[in-house]
Amino acid sequence: MPPYFSVVIDNYNYGRFLAQAIESVLSQDFPTRDVEVILVDDGSTDDSREVAARFQGKVRTVFRENGGQAEALNAGIASATGEVIALLDADDWWREDKLRRVAERFDRGPTLGMVQHWMEAADENGRRLSSGLPDAPDVYEARDFLEGRALFTGTSGLSLRRSAAAALLPIPRELRISADSYLYRLILDAPVGNIREPLGFRRIHGSNRYAARRGDVRRMEEHVKAMEILRRDLDRRLAARGLRLSEPAERGMRLEELRENLILRRCRGDIKGAFEAWKEAARSSPRSGYGLFKAATLLLAVVWPPLYFLFYRLYSRFPAVARMRSRALPFGSGKLV
Repeated sequence: MPPYFSVVIDNYNYGRFLAQAIESVLSQDFPTRDVEVILVDDGSTDDSREVAARFQGKVRTVFRENGGQAEALNAGIASATGEVIALLDADDWWREDKLRRVAERFDRGPTLGMVQHWMEAADENGRRLSSGLPDAPDVYEARDFLEGRALFTGTSGLSLRRSAAAALLPIPRELRISADSYLYRLILDAPVGNIREPLGFRRIHGSNRYAARRGDVRRMEEHVKAMEILRRDLDRRLAARGLRLSEPAERGMRLEELRENLILRRCRGDIKGAFEAWKEAARSSPRSGYGLFKAATLLLAVVWPPLYFLFYRLYSRFPAVARMRSRALPFGSGKLV
């Protein structure tokens, strides 16, 4: 009989964190017979294979050449047999009641296509960082997404009902990063259940910090490309359903796109192009205190990028700053891409 859960762990050079991620799955207070664990190693060059070997017989491992997050998740999902697919990044870990709580939420909502929960922030050594939890209803519907009210957690907080996600999969292989953002599109076809408390820990460290790609042109190009792929896909899906984003949600998405392109141009040395992008962003910003703040910080990115990057390092290090920002957003804090 197939298991209830298939847990897919995606890993690339996170050998130093991998054991904790796996052990957090194996120690769940959910029946072991109803959980299969699939580790997809995306061409790691560190000691990930040696770490994985310690769990032989408990974890099914898929080794593949490096292809990025989308291909790694697709490989794991293709190998899965469970009714529900729970995703976990190898640098994160779960509380022991995570799977039980997710199963209970699916049981209470038979129409749900996805269940998500929040993640607490932790530093590289696993120490908890001060963080708050966003406000969210018990369920998100498609209209919440279209109006910019839906806030999504990252990969490690997502669990998908296989039957509901079938039409969405596979994830476009071009998404070497931001594959989780593609999965959020499931909300257009099925409600998303929220567990409004943290059931895991998201590790913030050098290679995954929000600001880590700032100044790294290759990584920024990759991110901008992912945003473009996701935007085209979203536009296509909305058009096929006769739907559209609300004006505030559309404006918020456009501002995010302008910001990323501005920073990329500046890091390429194109100061004029970055300033032109800033002017467009300033025109598009809401006429509010938040809009002025946004325009000022983006101008800082044009004039003095190192200080702007420092600001975002502090942003990722102190979640209280992020909470203040989300409360100031005029269109909600939904992650639309």
